Amino acid sequence: MGEQVNAKDGWCCDGRTWHEHTEQEGHCCQPQNTHMGQLPDEGQEKARRRIGDSVT
Repeated sequence: MGEQVNAKDGWCCDGRTWHEHTEQEGHCCQPQNTHMGQLPDEGQEKARRRIGDSVT
């Protein structure tokens, strides 16, 4: 089973969740509660891949 992804605070443009990015780097390039559909195409693809990995 893949990792558990908790995106309740939104997504970052690099495919990490907003919470993961702020926890690891101290900030995120996106505002909190950014929806996956608001990310650049590459970020959406990475986020979708992570979600898919979390349910397989």
